[in-house]
Amino acid sequence: MENVFYHGTYEDSYNEIVEKGVILNSIQEADETSIINDVLNSYSYSNVRNGAVFLTDNEKEAECYECNIKIDINNLNTNLLYVADNDITNNILNAYFSKNKKKMNYFIRKYLRSLIPFDKYKDIEKEYNSIHPHREYLYFNSINLVDL
Repeated sequence: MENVFYHGTYEDSYNEIVEKGVILNSIQEADETSIINDVLNSYSYSNVRNGAVFLTDNEKEAECYECNIKIDINNLNTNLLYVADNDITNNILNAYFSKNKKKMNYFIRKYLRSLIPFDKYKDIEKEYNSIHPHREYLYFNSINLVDL
């Protein structure tokens, strides 16, 4: 793994991030993100993804956004960093919109099993990546641009 993450965002948010010098972990979520978070929270009784800055290690995946911010992993507190299977979030969303509660519960459990601390992920990276090829990294703090 390269020691770089990308945070994809849209131009309005990007300009605000640059102006403030920080990627806030309390920013307004996209509608889809809010739905996924609400579904996960209703099942797990905790704020599983709330307050996370979402990152990717795949520059190509980040290109779907208007703007990308490159982040050096070495500047992050890895105790606040988690990894999960990003494909499963799409499955949760699809099950939600199709009102298939059985599938939704299945994918919620699967997502929660995929969510692990980054330090644990580093120990099993090759195996984890073979099972979960599209990962999301959740950083539970704001990211100062001056640290980058």
